[in-house]
Amino acid sequence: MDEAVASSQYPARRPDYWLLVTEVDIFNLNELLAQLILALGAALLIGNAYALVQDRRGVKPKNMEGELRRGRAWWLMGVGLVIAVWGLASLAAR
Repeated sequence: MDEAVASSQYPARRPDYWLLVTEVDIFNLNELLAQLILALGAALLIGNAYALVQDRRGVKPKNMEGELRRGRAWWLMGVGLVIAVWGLASLAAR
């Protein structure tokens, strides 16, 4: 096929780097994900700490049967602490 014919049949292709230049991250998803991870970890940590404090004071939620599982609350506080530190580290790395 002749070069003149080939160039008239197929338009010139744009380089692929124009996609990278025109991409705009409106929601800043990387930072949003780090904030959500921090919020999840803080919620686990604070919620279980609050449950332990309320149990020590003798206050129980209405319509609640059974006892508080203290070991489980401590375990979830530890998990929440790890997740919260991970979220803080992700935000600090920015």
